[in-house]
Amino acid sequence: MAPDLKIVLAAVMVIAALCDLRTVRVPNWLTLPLMGAGALYSALVLRSGWFLIPWALLYGLWYLGAFGAGDAKLMMGLFALTPPGLYRELSLCLAGATGLAGLVFGIREYGGLLPFLLGCLNVLQGRISPEALEKARRPFTWAYSVGALWFLFAVA
Repeated sequence: MAPDLKIVLAAVMVIAALCDLRTVRVPNWLTLPLMGAGALYSALVLRSGWFLIPWALLYGLWYLGAFGAGDAKLMMGLFALTPPGLYRELSLCLAGATGLAGLVFGIREYGGLLPFLLGCLNVLQGRISPEALEKARRPFTWAYSVGALWFLFAVA
């Protein structure tokens, strides 16, 4: 990945994290151009349409309520700007950073993994509405940003 692209992506990730920490939202003015530029870059420079597979998976996870729309769009942009041969590494960096952050902050705020698993069970059984999940959400884009920065500067 080109050094200039890494710097731009790092700046986008930091801005997204700061916006999310301030407003609990990742703005469309940041994510939609990233997705568009990523789709064009993937099609014209990387000559690949493989980014559509992570996009479909991320959309499905967003639809199921696994994370917010801003987080999904941010990750979609990242995958579109990443060569398909590095998808595994990007996924591992994102999962590692968010998993570690979830364990550390989940223990402090919610008592660890058990409440998370019980929450998943409640969602699957329909005991928690999407509205209730929306009210309970916390800023977490910073964790995705840490994973992306780890990927950009330690892996790619």
